Amino acid sequence: NIRIALLKENPHENGSQILELSKILKAYSVNFSKDNIQGQYFEDFRRDFRIFAYTVNQPDSMKKMIDLQIDAIFTDFPEEFSRLF
Repeated sequence: NIRIALLKENPHENGSQILELSKILKAYSVNFSKDNIQGQYFEDFRRDFRIFAYTVNQPDSMKKMIDLQIDAIFTDFPEEFSRLF
């Protein structure tokens, strides 16, 4: 009953291998750097997994993640994020 998350900075580096590993592990989510939330491999992951972005500390980055409908973010400033709502 433990959820597994795969942490990968960039989905474009070994993307197909990481995608396959995520499926084998039956990952709940795949977590990427906020700077790599885009492109084809990102969309491939998005079809099968929840996407979490890290480390999202600037309000403009937080807004971008909201606009991209990212499932969750990691931030050092949750109070800043809560002000967006």
